[in-house]
Amino acid sequence: RVDVVMHFINISFSTLSILGLYLLTQKLFNKKIALITTLLTLLNPFFFGHMGMNSKDIIKFFSLIWFCYYFYKYCLEDEKVFKNLLLSSIFIGFGCGVRLTFLVVIFPVVICGLFYLIKKYRSQYLNLTKRLLLHSSIALSITIFFVFLCWPHMIEEIKNNNFINFFSIIVKNTINWNDGPK
Repeated sequence: RVDVVMHFINISFSTLSILGLYLLTQKLFNKKIALITTLLTLLNPFFFGHMGMNSKDIIKFFSLIWFCYYFYKYCLEDEKVFKNLLLSSIFIGFGCGVRLTFLVVIFPVVICGLFYLIKKYRSQYLNLTKRLLLHSSIALSITIFFVFLCWPHMIEEIKNNNFINFFSIIVKNTINWNDGPK
């Protein structure tokens, strides 16, 4: 039964990832390129292989695609800014809940988005700064909430006053490549 549930979860995240990839590519380019991109992704042996057995990488891909989609909409659209902020923050939190180094993966996307927003609001730096400070604190709060949600054992470490040691071990093990990937 556990295998059936795990496969269902992997297939669900894979399907939603492909849908997100299609929507993002369609927004960036056009429908034809979006179809080709999703087809090539589905036919890629790495993606196809991970669909059935590797839940962490599929969830990170899912989080990355949907974060990019909603962050792109956050940067471009002036309406529904909070909806796009909340959804992109949820996907950051979800990705970080699987692996903290997810922040490194989205870093270039965030930097490009910041450059775009600075250029877009060239004459309104003060308003942009206020907006980014408020939105960054909201995104950080949501991200931390989802990390705690994905790691419930972290609450016990906080109660035992062992959070700093626990968190440093998690970070060290996440970015330690001395023994190769884990």
